Formats: sequence, C-alpha cells, structure tokens
Amino acid sequence: MTRISAVISQETQAQVAAYAKHLGIGKAALIEQALQYHLQVLREIPSEVMIPSRLVLDRASFEQVADRLARDEPPTDALRTLMQ
Repeated sequence: MTRISAVISQETQAQVAAYAKHLGIGKAALIEQALQYHLQVLREIPSEVMIPSRLVLDRASFEQVADRLARDEPPTDALRTLMQ
C-alpha cells in the first residue's frame, strides 16, 4: 500500500467527507474508488472527447460566455443533436 498526499480545497474536503459518510465508507476508500473510476475512464475514452472538469477563461472569453447566457435564446439544432 502506498500513501499519496494532496492539497485540496475545503469545498472538496467537505464533499469527500459527506460522500464517505453517506456511503458508509472511509475517506481513503472513497478516494481509492474515485481514482480507480477515473483511471478506467482515461483508459477507455479517447482523450480528444474528454471534457475538463474546470475551464479557465480569459476576460474576453468570459464576457462572451456571460453575454450568450444572458440572451436567453433557445438551443440551436446542433446543440439539441449534441445533447441527445
């Protein structure tokens, strides 16, 4: 067995504790399972279709996204197809 140390946010720590409690397992077991699932996904899904869990936008890109969200437009046909 190997010990791995990581610095995580308080929000992530709270989520780990809550899920571990809900599932009735220890935090180490939860993290082990999560890593196993993640590594399996990395093996099975091509990297070009992986979507990062966090997107970092520069100011201009953020403004474009915020503007599009504020428009309250219906989804395009392309988006509807993508989401099926």
